[in-house]
Amino acid sequence: MADDGVIRIGESPPRKEDGRLITGKGCYSDDVTIAGQLYAVMVRSPYAHAILKKVDATAAAGVAGVIAVLTDADYQEDGCGDLPSPGYNPAHTYDYKNTALANRDGTEIFSALIPPLVRDKVRHIGEPVAMIVAETENIAKDAAELVFVDYEILPAVTDVSAALAPGAPEVWGGAPGNVGADGEHGDEEATNAAFDAADHVVTRTFITNRVVNAQMEPRAATAVFDGDSGELTLHTGSQGAFIFKMMLAQILSLDPEKMRVITRDVGGGFGPRGSLYREFILVAWAAMRLLRPVKWVSDRSEAFISDHQCRDLKAETELALDKDGRFLGMRVHLMTNVGAHAVSYVPLSNGLRLVPSVYDIPSLYVRYRGILTNTLSVSVYRGAGRPEAIFHMERLVDMAARKLGIDRAEIRRRNIISPDAMPYTSAAGLIYDCGEFESIMDQTLALAGWKDLDARKIEARTRGKRLGFGFGNYVEAPVGAIRERVEVKLGGDGRVTIVAGTQSTGQGHETTYAQVVSDQLSVPFDAIDLITGDTDVVKLGGGTHSNRSMRIAGTLIVECDEEIIETGRQAAAVILEAGLTDIIFENGTFTVTGTDRSVGIFEAAAALETGRVKGFEDQRLAADADFEGRIPAFPNGCAAAEVEVDIDTGAVIITRYSQVDDVGRAINPMIVDGQVHGGIVQGVGQALMENCVYEPGSGQLLSGSFMDYALMRAGDVPSFAVKMHEVPSPGNPLGVKGGGEGGTTPAMATIINAIADALEEFGVDHLDLPATPEKIWRAIHQ
Repeated sequence: MADDGVIRIGESPPRKEDGRLITGKGCYSDDVTIAGQLYAVMVRSPYAHAILKKVDATAAAGVAGVIAVLTDADYQEDGCGDLPSPGYNPAHTYDYKNTALANRDGTEIFSALIPPLVRDKVRHIGEPVAMIVAETENIAKDAAELVFVDYEILPAVTDVSAALAPGAPEVWGGAPGNVGADGEHGDEEATNAAFDAADHVVTRTFITNRVVNAQMEPRAATAVFDGDSGELTLHTGSQGAFIFKMMLAQILSLDPEKMRVITRDVGGGFGPRGSLYREFILVAWAAMRLLRPVKWVSDRSEAFISDHQCRDLKAETELALDKDGRFLGMRVHLMTNVGAHAVSYVPLSNGLRLVPSVYDIPSLYVRYRGILTNTLSVSVYRGAGRPEAIFHMERLVDMAARKLGIDRAEIRRRNIISPDAMPYTSAAGLIYDCGEFESIMDQTLALAGWKDLDARKIEARTRGKRLGFGFGNYVEAPVGAIRERVEVKLGGDGRVTIVAGTQSTGQGHETTYAQVVSDQLSVPFDAIDLITGDTDVVKLGGGTHSNRSMRIAGTLIVECDEEIIETGRQAAAVILEAGLTDIIFENGTFTVTGTDRSVGIFEAAAALETGRVKGFEDQRLAADADFEGRIPAFPNGCAAAEVEVDIDTGAVIITRYSQVDDVGRAINPMIVDGQVHGGIVQGVGQALMENCVYEPGSGQLLSGSFMDYALMRAGDVPSFAVKMHEVPSPGNPLGVKGGGEGGTTPAMATIINAIADALEEFGVDHLDLPATPEKIWRAIHQ
């Protein structure tokens, strides 16, 4: 930090928010307590597929301390609406006013409104059929045990193959054959011609397993309704409060001005926390109905059967090559398990456009289908379809290298897109604006010790281990919500306030946003405050997801800063009695060129606040900026992993993990490194151990606690070797691309590539995710 307290872009000060959070001064969802609040508990279905015949709450309603037992009949009686899925068919990557996906036969992509409490049919385990509201949480839990529910149990389907089988149980009447989406992308004729001309074809079906969003903070919500004013306030964690406000107002038939959503600190988001969940609607409705505050808190077991889940994709893939190992075309059939309610087809939309990755593939044909099953809904999750696409591509490349006898790095070099080709339009339709993919791959291999690999493999064998090395390139194309707003205001008291419609869930916005303002306005870093998450202050916002915060909100901060400087110049010209063209702004001061006459930026703000600037009596040193549209960017990089496999037990130890990322311009490199570290652990966890399992036929969740669902621990990963290779994006004034997802995106492919390399002598060329010790042992010994 400079003597004037200014922090520049590219520096790594400690995060502003950490002092508050690590000393217990944060405010998370469950920290909100309102005097006189009631407690809600959900009565959930123990079956995955059943007709709801009767709910008898007589016994529960008679328990002392129970205020209400509410069902869908009560909800409908109050005239409340059902939950829509506004982003189920996302906006197009470029033409954002149109949707990204379309069925081949011209019909609509399937999605149905979701009653907050089950109306007629249960479609996945854990769906809420009734809500108990009581004076204490324990009373509500006890009463929930007394609710009698009569179900007609139906057979359930839990995976894509079973759901597509002839005669499979139908999840929704409006989705024949359980197919919610069935489209295509690319040029089928040209791709077929490429395959006809190919010397080699590599074919593989990949299964990307389902995982849960195990964010540190379980969901919670507290609602307060003022019967006199008609104002409703919901306190809850989210990835964007404004979106919740608008949806709740619509569902509950409220004037949006009467609806307030407050999100303070959030203990992890990763995508699913961007959804408005049923429980949030229910506590808000209950507060209105009962005229008392109502609180609901999920425990971890409840989260396993109520939070949106992630990934779950079957992909039939083919890569065509010529005799020299150059790629000619790809054919891919993507079948994603969207769960019981089609809340999001975003992973399909993202994934199909990332199929070619960083490689020059002349032709591509993708067929994509979204399949409904009796499982929890699948939503976006760190990378949202992009890690799956990279997994398929990088595994196919390794398989092709082995089949053709070409070095793994060399086959990539023969096909990787050159910087000279930029801007480059991929066969999937993405327009890469910049990138130095081969250079980053080479830097990663050097960082990982690629040249000395053979010696380490020999040494490992002396200990009875098999050492494997895997690596993978990646590129992303993050987009996200199309609207955003930022306000920046300087006060005469020497403080700066930023208001943004994004929402930090651990990304460090209080720090990075302040760095941009401090850098551009030359104001003290510690004098800058950020306000987010309160819709009484935040007038518009798209939230935080898909690497969008600095790319979009950062762009708006720059616009506000520029407007503030121009307003300040105009005010300074009056204050200093000089011509506007003679006023320059430098180091936080407006100066008359060639003189020592100047006024500081906060002095100018104070003069404007007190009306002492003639002609600017109603002006403040403030600015706001709105955005609607797209700001494309393409973060990219390469990861490399080294593993040791115990051939007697199948156990895997990661001994090295290296990664080089192009995030564009890094506002705070330390924060980017932290994002990469966390992303790596999530991706590696899915590759090695995380696995959400349902029992076929019944739809019962078999991995419904951390006794059955494994998560990575700190001791499971080595110290990471990470670095950045910055190629600023030309698409925004800060040159940023995004750093929130890069650690996750190549991790699955990198780990499986490494394990396959270790097991090559046993004839193993692939393992389905997750590569558990049992799977590895069986692969070795079979």
